[in-house]
Amino acid sequence: MANVCNNTLKVYSDNEKNLDYVCKFFDNPNINSIREWVDNNEIEFYFDSKWIFPEELMNKLYEGLPDKSDIDMTCLSVEQINLYCEFHTCDEEGWHSIR
Repeated sequence: MANVCNNTLKVYSDNEKNLDYVCKFFDNPNINSIREWVDNNEIEFYFDSKWIFPEELMNKLYEGLPDKSDIDMTCLSVEQINLYCEFHTCDEEGWHSIR
């Protein structure tokens, strides 16, 4: 049995193109996610990954953003069986791990 990592991604942007892009990115049937609008500029996504923070997926998300100068994202990744927890932030320079 594979260990599943639960991810909570929060996306903040004043740029509607960024928010539309992120929504379309997570509409992919290969990514089983739940989307929740917090307000007009903030969306939360809940999705699973294998074992740890899905770095490759999150880098792909960042690379496709239309306006990297107007993005603020955070991702909390938790895998409880092995007591794994990691927090990442993303800004105009990309993803950063906070330990």
